[in-house]
Amino acid sequence: MLSIMKNKKLLCSVCFLFTFMSVLWGQNITVKGNVTSKTDGQPIIGASVVQNDSKSTGTITDLDGNFTLSVPANASLAISYIGYKEVIIAAKPSLKIVMEEDAKMIDEVVVTGYMAEKKASLTGSVAVVKMKEVADIPTGNVMSGLQGRVAGMNVTTDGKPGGGNTDTKLRGITTINNSSPLYVIDGVQTHDNVASIISSNDVESIQVLKDAASAAIYGAQAANGVIIITTKRAKEGDVKVSFDMSLTAQTFAGGIDMLDAYQWGDVYWQAYKNTFGTYPNSVVYGNGEKAQLQEYYFDQNGVRIKSGNTDWAKEIFGTALMQNYNLSLSKGFKDGNVALTLNYMNQDGLCRNTDYERFNSRLASNFRFVDGKVRVGESISVNHWLEHLNPAGIEELVIAQHPAIPVYDENGGYAGGYVDILGDKPNPIRLTDNEANNRHKSWRIFGNVYLEVEPIKNLVLKSQFGLNYTTGFNSTFVPKWSEADRKVDVNELTVRQDNSVQWVWSNTANYSIDFGKNNISAVIGTEAKKENGEHLQGYGRGLVIEDLDYRYLDTVTEGKSVGNNASTYAMVSYFGKVNYAFDDKYLISGTVRRDASSRFGKGNNSAVFPSVSAGWRMSREKFMERTQNWLSDLKLRASWGINGNDQIVNNATYNLYYTNMSNGSYNFNGDGATVVPGVQKDRSGNNDLKWEETKQLNFGIDAAFFDNRLGLTLDYFQKKTTGMLIQKPYI
Repeated sequence: MLSIMKNKKLLCSVCFLFTFMSVLWGQNITVKGNVTSKTDGQPIIGASVVQNDSKSTGTITDLDGNFTLSVPANASLAISYIGYKEVIIAAKPSLKIVMEEDAKMIDEVVVTGYMAEKKASLTGSVAVVKMKEVADIPTGNVMSGLQGRVAGMNVTTDGKPGGGNTDTKLRGITTINNSSPLYVIDGVQTHDNVASIISSNDVESIQVLKDAASAAIYGAQAANGVIIITTKRAKEGDVKVSFDMSLTAQTFAGGIDMLDAYQWGDVYWQAYKNTFGTYPNSVVYGNGEKAQLQEYYFDQNGVRIKSGNTDWAKEIFGTALMQNYNLSLSKGFKDGNVALTLNYMNQDGLCRNTDYERFNSRLASNFRFVDGKVRVGESISVNHWLEHLNPAGIEELVIAQHPAIPVYDENGGYAGGYVDILGDKPNPIRLTDNEANNRHKSWRIFGNVYLEVEPIKNLVLKSQFGLNYTTGFNSTFVPKWSEADRKVDVNELTVRQDNSVQWVWSNTANYSIDFGKNNISAVIGTEAKKENGEHLQGYGRGLVIEDLDYRYLDTVTEGKSVGNNASTYAMVSYFGKVNYAFDDKYLISGTVRRDASSRFGKGNNSAVFPSVSAGWRMSREKFMERTQNWLSDLKLRASWGINGNDQIVNNATYNLYYTNMSNGSYNFNGDGATVVPGVQKDRSGNNDLKWEETKQLNFGIDAAFFDNRLGLTLDYFQKKTTGMLIQKPYI
């Protein structure tokens, strides 16, 4: 009997255990996780997270690498992403997954304007550059190191310190006005000099949108292409302190090979003989069959001057040193990160008496609340730079100046003046000495703040406000000077103050959904921007004391004048973009944007800019399976679109007048003699102005070989600009 009772108890226990396990098996748990890259600690956007034994249950990570998924308690998850090793892990309520790269990759996730996309799914022409690839190139300008790294992009500099005149062109010259691309730095749009906004050390990656389809989301700003700059963010972990410095020497790569005074005479003698059949007669070179440089010559006033043999290029240009110091402090934690970066750069110019000094500071932070569904952040930089500039046209003057003219005369003054065949060009040394103490200094505040909310799964609402405030002060002083028989007895001072405020406010809604083999992602949004600029300038002559401490308009004695003007520009935009992918193999994308600009007349101020693109990932077809051991990816794509351009002066549609109170201008009596001061017309406006449009057709191939270790991109495009905007030079 006792044995039977024990067996019954055992049977009941086993039944209870199986019943309990069945209950556990049927229970689901909610898994919340974050997926990051082991390489740089950045979140992986769009990673696939699925229940390992049931591929029908899954999701993708959001912009911060987060995901939420409900699965059975004992399930395992498979996390995968192109270019990374798949991770299999047991499901738990909270997971942190770090993925390793499977091979060296050409960046898989790119920012293409108000949304992030996998590069493999792009149907437009987009190039990506990781700044770590050019980090070892010593340059003071973030764009200078990109020359030759992006097909169709040409970056040129004029050698001036600071890179303020760096010129970037995408796919050649689009318009006669301004063919520079639009820069988007952490979502803030600008056409300003990038070197004065951000240090190369702060840049994480750069995306270049070249064709109309990829750039169309920016509408009126994108006719010349778009360059998107993403800055660095803190990685999760302990406080990280980083410091680096560099000292670089710069010089002309091949130098400037100039004729000396003797060679110049030989060339001139031969050219003159070939042209006129006789030899010239010169007070500098004599009148024989060969040019003989005289030891002395006399100017028009009979003053004796000792002949020189001056290499003006060596006198004006030389080796320049550049110092660069970077300090960064960062801290990343579970629900946010903070980073502070400081940069100091001091760069001498290749031209004597020129230099550039810059101090950059940037604070960036991101915070997540409500299980990551509410996100806020900002990126603010404060920059200051001081520069001494080249005299205008100094490069051409160096080449044109005669080598027989010495730098200084025998009395220690500047040599020069009009003499015979030597010409009458000003002394380049004098011009650079004049510029040495001129002050050009500026401050800039640049940045953005944003709020992101994810009210439901895969829907992200974002509001972002960006600001670009610049103030600049320029003081240009021209002292009294003399060159032999030429001189100016009155000094002059020009002082200029410029203030500019630009803001842009964008609001977007991003949504993505997967069903079966289909994926749809879309963004819609509105954007408003405004620019206000004010300019104040004063001029005067006859400063009694030329010392730097007394160079103010209050000290001038004659010719004092003041001018002041302002301008405003505004734009309102609506836009949308939809991407569709079937089986991650057949891709199509469409974009439309409507812009309204204050630079055009009432009937023409708005326009719509559409684009469409398609792609085929041929490498994913079954008939390409045999190539998988050497061909990682092969995609064919085509696109067509229209971009607008409103880059013309803010008041081109208005008649402009200026007051002329000092001189008589109008003959009200009709006698032709009695004139009175008044207002004078300066320019006629054109109220019929409308948008300049650039249409672009693009065909391309993207290929990757040997586990993505080698990439190839080929593009063919046709680009046509119509309705080009040109400022009329006359009334």
